[in-house]
Amino acid sequence: MRRWDGVLGTVLAVALTAGTARAVDYDVVILGSRARCVAVGDGQQGGFLSLVDADGEPYQHAALWTGSAQRVVDLNPDGCLASQVWDVLGGRQVGAGDGHALFWSDTAQSVIDLHLADVDYSCAYALWGDVQVGVGIVESVGEHALLWSGAAERVVDLHPVGFAGSRAVGVWGKCQVGYGVPSEGGEMDWRALLWSGTAESVVNLHPAGFRRSCASDVWGPWQVGSGRPVDGEETHALLWSGTADNVVDLHPSGYAWSYAVRCWGDRQVGVGDDRALLWSGSARNVVNLHKYLPAGCARSGAFGIDATGRIVGYAATHSAEYAVLWVPRQVPLYRCWSPTHGRHLFTRQGAEVERLILSDPNAWAFEGIACHVLPDSCDPNAMPVYQFRSRANSADFLTIDPSERDQLFKDYREAWIYEGIAFYAYRPDRRPSVAVPVYRFWSDTLHCHFYTCSEAERTRLTEQYRDVWTPEGMAWYAHP
Repeated sequence: MRRWDGVLGTVLAVALTAGTARAVDYDVVILGSRARCVAVGDGQQGGFLSLVDADGEPYQHAALWTGSAQRVVDLNPDGCLASQVWDVLGGRQVGAGDGHALFWSDTAQSVIDLHLADVDYSCAYALWGDVQVGVGIVESVGEHALLWSGAAERVVDLHPVGFAGSRAVGVWGKCQVGYGVPSEGGEMDWRALLWSGTAESVVNLHPAGFRRSCASDVWGPWQVGSGRPVDGEETHALLWSGTADNVVDLHPSGYAWSYAVRCWGDRQVGVGDDRALLWSGSARNVVNLHKYLPAGCARSGAFGIDATGRIVGYAATHSAEYAVLWVPRQVPLYRCWSPTHGRHLFTRQGAEVERLILSDPNAWAFEGIACHVLPDSCDPNAMPVYQFRSRANSADFLTIDPSERDQLFKDYREAWIYEGIAFYAYRPDRRPSVAVPVYRFWSDTLHCHFYTCSEAERTRLTEQYRDVWTPEGMAWYAHP
């Protein structure tokens, strides 16, 4: 370990190696029968319960879970016949009840009706911070994408010129996504759309070679959704990066159909051939989440993912449907790069990642998942990884070695601030077979450390950038 003792030198960014399928295991939590879960965020899961009235007629109640079937709240407001939750974030929920867009804060009594007086139907599909997106429908006019700011009177009509109908279903930061039907097209000629807060800001994401398309979620530079190729009859999951030209077809080999629903960072979730699926940016690294479900499940779907890697959706047998939560045993360690500050950030905290890239997109770039680590000490072979932060440039130092930790306490207390246990990982002599080494480098030029589990990245730094990066050996073992 080398001490930071100078001024920032030449900046060198390390390119992120293309992602591959992650060796992450999942535990499955059944949140309830006759229920469906469609959203997850900040420790909460949202969806709806399927109920039957005295006459045998089905109806739904908006539901909010916090990790188990026993911890569920019925959000259906007083006097409302049927309701659903479509998104959750930061202790707030959005959805609909009896044809009105609704906005909750954890209880049925907290509900705010977002419905506009001059529309026949409305629904809120997603939220971010203080804004909500959805649709308002006037039978004589059609559908209009809407953007609210917490109240019915604070609404922006996102409906773009040249479209007969539009709907917003995803939001992140200052971006909204959804779809529109061109004025000259048929009612099924959907076009994936991207907005930045106004109708005039609309970007048509519809890719060449597709008959129709729809964007369903947005995170950072990415948008996810689906489209139907002109030469096929089945839907393909799609991933965009801001324009129609850079679309990526996520449709996995061997599947008849697929679609992506939500995303967080560089991961996307959805459905293919009635199987819950997880992607990491390409068709080749798809993970079939259905294999983690109990025997007897015939169908499943993944409809939400959060910063911790938790995924929600449904599983169905031939006779019943269940709300499901997939809980990863290993959690992502995220990696960001700042050309402005000349250093990388490694963190488990999704909120920290979002805060950095939203506060100044030019100062910080998201580089994906560095590796997967353990959030706690439940694995007896796992050891704590200690985190320090430089007083000079806020660079992180991570070590699994207690003697190295003690050395910083003793000799470098004025240079490094101890921030506690960051996560848990493995030593070489106490690791599972699927764990891979994470290598540590130090830069006298950038005055910071760098960590990677990519052999290609390690080789590139060692061979091509040896004047900038000094290898310091294996830092710990983790899941890729």
